[in-house]
Amino acid sequence: MFLLSSNKFIFFVSLMVFLVQSNLPSITIYNYHKINLDLILIFLTALIFFKDSYKIIFLAFFYGLIQDIIVNIDQFGILSFTKSFTVFLLLYIRKYDTIWNKEIKFLYIFSIYFIHFYLYHFSIYNDYYSSIFFISFLQAIITFSLFIIADKFFIKIK
Repeated sequence: MFLLSSNKFIFFVSLMVFLVQSNLPSITIYNYHKINLDLILIFLTALIFFKDSYKIIFLAFFYGLIQDIIVNIDQFGILSFTKSFTVFLLLYIRKYDTIWNKEIKFLYIFSIYFIHFYLYHFSIYNDYYSSIFFISFLQAIITFSLFIIADKFFIKIK
């Protein structure tokens, strides 16, 4: 817990997560739709449980902006907006930390992940709503599964 409160450690871990994220391949599924493992979103979600600050929103905007430059320059600003909005919504977990149990927190995180990916895919692809819904749901399941694994080893939500 002490290490996660140190800003130098957070900077180092965040740099490592970003380097791993930038080297992960995309998985093409269902025609031309791509699914990426969003480790940055998982890292930002983990930060919410250790830091109770709106500085995480600025960090999410910065990461989204860098991802926009690297991944999709055509829709510049989409990832920075969706990541910031997602972190803003995820910060509500801290307000209800003593009221919500672990299952409700997980359901909320999964719902926010789905909204995040749905907004992203809706703005990127001009396709049927059902396919966008399916791809977003699939990516939310994959990202949430990785978050559950990270929770078991590092975060340990109560």
